[in-house]
Amino acid sequence: MHILGVNSLEAAEAYRNASVFIKRDAPKREDDEYFWYELIGLRVCLDSGESVGVLENILRTGGHDIYVVKDGDREILIPAVHDVIARVDKARGVMTVTNMEGLLDLNEV
Repeated sequence: MHILGVNSLEAAEAYRNASVFIKRDAPKREDDEYFWYELIGLRVCLDSGESVGVLENILRTGGHDIYVVKDGDREILIPAVHDVIARVDKARGVMTVTNMEGLLDLNEV
């Protein structure tokens, strides 16, 4: 996705720190790509059905985004990678994740 008329880094520099608004029905590139507003607020569950919490924030990193999931006072960081994110069901409001070894210990306080 790009901004009409912004075709270079120099042109984009004028918009640094600006708010950008897009139409909610803007086309996506892939079926498994989502805008952040579509993900924030989803309930997050393991593929076993166990609740993890609610996706409350997304952190942008160099390699991949990190989903910040909250369950009460507990904050869980989940990498936004295909090996971990099994499915996103926007209609049900649920993101299903696969708990890879060493990723999530939900019994830990």
